[in-house]
Amino acid sequence: MYSELKEGRLYFGPHAEAATAAKEQGIDVVVDVRVNGESQPEQLAYNYSHMPIADEDLTASTLKQTAEAIKTAYDEGKAVYFHCGGGNGRACVTATATLLELGEAATVDEAIAQVTAKRPTANIRPAMEAALRRIYEGK
Repeated sequence: MYSELKEGRLYFGPHAEAATAAKEQGIDVVVDVRVNGESQPEQLAYNYSHMPIADEDLTASTLKQTAEAIKTAYDEGKAVYFHCGGGNGRACVTATATLLELGEAATVDEAIAQVTAKRPTANIRPAMEAALRRIYEGK
């Protein structure tokens, strides 16, 4: 099952729920944050964007770019669904960064708490949390 981050506008969860969320919520764009995206995106029944959250040295920069792109779509009035494979790792990290970009959380810890409240299965790995802190807390 997918989760709602911002009522009627931002949703996140697993890859397997992308088409369902797109249909049920009138999603304008589906953002895939998996490293390996769809092999045939032209065959999807929704507007697809591949914005992978990379590992290692590129985590912070790719996470920031993705969160900014989601914020831009949100500011334009679009509904967005973003996903990783299972909806608990990269999708939750993206949700955390998006809340910070939107100004909906003052700290990384506050944003993580909000995401975990929306999606109790959230699993933000230490390297991803460290990237969040580098971006938003300068640590």
